[in-house]
Amino acid sequence: MKQASLSTVEKYNKEIEEFYNEYEKFLNEKVRINNLGARTVKLQIKLKNEGNSPAERFHVVLTFPKDFQVTTNQDMFSYPNEINPPQLIIMADLFDESFSAKQCAPNYSSLFNPRLPKVEMPWEEVGIKNKGFIYTADFQNIKLSHGYSFDCPKTIYVIFPQNQTVGTFQITYKITADNLPKATEGKLNILVDKNKGEAQK
Repeated sequence: MKQASLSTVEKYNKEIEEFYNEYEKFLNEKVRINNLGARTVKLQIKLKNEGNSPAERFHVVLTFPKDFQVTTNQDMFSYPNEINPPQLIIMADLFDESFSAKQCAPNYSSLFNPRLPKVEMPWEEVGIKNKGFIYTADFQNIKLSHGYSFDCPKTIYVIFPQNQTVGTFQITYKITADNLPKATEGKLNILVDKNKGEAQK
């Protein structure tokens, strides 16, 4: 079998060095995302009308603790695109008609974890606002009949400050509706299931 040409080997060595550099960046980004996920909880809000009449054009505003980051962007927790190592192609002996080329490359497939799937959300947007280190989330709907419940249009991701352990926290809420004489306000204590990374009321 013929040897690869010197220029081919030099090109491969250059590409493999670039691959290692990019692979290191991939690992660092993966660690960053894992750390981000470790201090993030998923908050899924359900609103239920237990009154005696429908709520017309209701509006909900949630206010989160200071220095907490809030988002509905699931892509923040997705790994970067996987990269493939370069391949060194060595031409076979011309007399071997059953073999035309051989691809030689280290197998790194076992080192890559699959990317988190992107989930398409067909619901309306949740408004996220940042007011001086304090995040609010708001959503609304046209009508909520009495006895029925309404799910918040999207999952809300609550990111704890880097120096704070994930645990119980408190949010405030304000609910208004066109046919309510005054707003309903209160506080919710959120208990975190650390095994699932999900929040519970």
